[in-house]
Amino acid sequence: MMTKSQQNLLLIAGVLAAIQFMIVPLMEYQDQEHAELRLLEQRLSRSQQLLENQQEVAALAEQVKTNEEQLLEAIPVATDRTAFRIDLQSEIQRVAREHSLRLEEFNWLTESQAVSETVQVQRAKIRLSGAVSQLAEAHLAMTQQLPSIRYVDFSLRKSNNRRSGSSSDAQMQIELLLEIATRRPSQEGS
Repeated sequence: MMTKSQQNLLLIAGVLAAIQFMIVPLMEYQDQEHAELRLLEQRLSRSQQLLENQQEVAALAEQVKTNEEQLLEAIPVATDRTAFRIDLQSEIQRVAREHSLRLEEFNWLTESQAVSETVQVQRAKIRLSGAVSQLAEAHLAMTQQLPSIRYVDFSLRKSNNRRSGSSSDAQMQIELLLEIATRRPSQEGS
């Protein structure tokens, strides 16, 4: 027969086993459920905020769409890549002539690479030489007149070619690495 102290020890062991195998897992489960409930409450709060700000969100989305359309309008459509390249080269040569510069080099470095469904980018390197002030004016004119061009890199150095006559403006050479964006023709109506 068991003594009173053995019965008490057995009862304590049973209570401890019940705590370890039933109450602790139940508490862990409740903590997990509580954490999931907090996450759901946070999601609900964000959803309610979105619903409350639905008109503002819609207006911002429309503004983003309008801005995207305006940006795309500034990028020329290139139905014929070769013709586009010739036209762009002619335009840069025209700007160089207007500013009394020599276009010493114009190289297309890459073929067109798609950056989105409608926009392609290609790279070119140009080298111009002439008076510093004219180089600066030509660079500004190209920036304003050719918005689809992005200047990736440039270098400026003294020109080896000396012009005759007295000029207070130093003769320099600028080399520009350009990224030229074009749009694919729209497929509407095809």
